[in-house]
Amino acid sequence: KDAVGVQTISFDEFLKMLHSSAVSSVTFKNDGLLEVATTSAQRLYTRVIKGLSADWVVERLISTRTPFLEDRQQPSSFVAKMKGAAVVLLPLVYLFLAYTMLKRLSEDSNGSVVDQRNKRRARKSGAVVTWQEVAGMDSARRELQEVVDLLINPERFRRIGARCPR
Repeated sequence: KDAVGVQTISFDEFLKMLHSSAVSSVTFKNDGLLEVATTSAQRLYTRVIKGLSADWVVERLISTRTPFLEDRQQPSSFVAKMKGAAVVLLPLVYLFLAYTMLKRLSEDSNGSVVDQRNKRRARKSGAVVTWQEVAGMDSARRELQEVVDLLINPERFRRIGARCPR
């Protein structure tokens, strides 16, 4: 007997009793616990060995023609419904979050959505773009000035080893 006053046996002893026809019925409880009713009207308890499936135990009970019951608590129907709802809702929530993140990434710094078609239309409509609106204008202006200097005074560039590309 253990500390609670319930008599327990090893799983090996249970199998020996099962094959010697000393077991009258078996009830499956939660967490692999088996309640064994013996032919001498005793109630014994044992645990199924970890890694051993309940199907294997059921096969042994069927082969020895021992009646068995299942007294395990099943999850409530509310829990089952919530699992079903989660299976449907989680992908939708994921898609919504992905959509909102991509939408935020596509917004301009002032909050307007960047749209290439609208930009092309604005260019075609005759909107004037000034040098002040162009990013990197200073470096582009310097590079263009070097090209102009090369065309005006090529001898200065030849002295340092520069050549015009062909």
